[in-house]
Amino acid sequence: MAPDFVVGPINPCGLLMKPSAREVLDELGRTRIPVIAKELRAGGVNSLAQGALFARGHVHGLAVDLADMDDMGAPSSAR
Repeated sequence: MAPDFVVGPINPCGLLMKPSAREVLDELGRTRIPVIAKELRAGGVNSLAQGALFARGHVHGLAVDLADMDDMGAPSSAR
């Protein structure tokens, strides 16, 4: 049996990506199980746009928290 999908942190900083960001990204390239990214902003280090752009290159979907939407109204120069 395999899960229908997996949800996990994926962000440019590697925050919470275990055992390491490199190992997670390597495994994402091998797995056939769909992965949904969360923690896109890495605790506020990245903008939502940065995190989403990074994650979209590695996963099947994004799970965005409502709190992550706060920076969407910021001027584009702040992103």
